[in-house]
Amino acid sequence: MSETSARTCPNTATCSLFPRLGLRASLGVWTAFYCESKYEECARYKAARAGKPIPDLMLPNGKILRIGGERT
Repeated sequence: MSETSARTCPNTATCSLFPRLGLRASLGVWTAFYCESKYEECARYKAARAGKPIPDLMLPNGKILRIGGERT
């Protein structure tokens, strides 16, 4: 049986961004706030529920994660 919280997003196993969030400590707040708590407010979750495509680097707030020192 899984030990994930009842509030954990059901899409974490298939979310392409979820593993990337764990790679940078600075992005851990996204995981704690959205993936493990208020996933219904996540732009990725909303897009998935609506059957819309989800960019791999779209953050939970709907902005695109910039790699290479750039900020969103």
